[in-house]
Amino acid sequence: MADNDTVIIRNMTIFKYTSVIDEVWIKYGVMMLKRTVIYPKDIQRITGKSERTGRRILERIREVNGKEKHQLITVSEFSNYIGIDAETIQNYLTD
Repeated sequence: MADNDTVIIRNMTIFKYTSVIDEVWIKYGVMMLKRTVIYPKDIQRITGKSERTGRRILERIREVNGKEKHQLITVSEFSNYIGIDAETIQNYLTD
């Protein structure tokens, strides 16, 4: 879907807006955020490894993608690196 798409599911209208950090779905006037970036705590929940291991994995992903230390890692970059579908990863993300 392109930016600012409208989806109709069973007589419900859902609007989608994307921003740099989050994908926002608006349903019945309530914003439902779908996070785009991943943090060490998320990696800990997904893999069962320590939070420190999550930080190491993020460091490796930055190296592979040529990112600097301050730059964020997206769910899709993590998904490509680890080999797990992005939708499966989204199910583990909590806000």
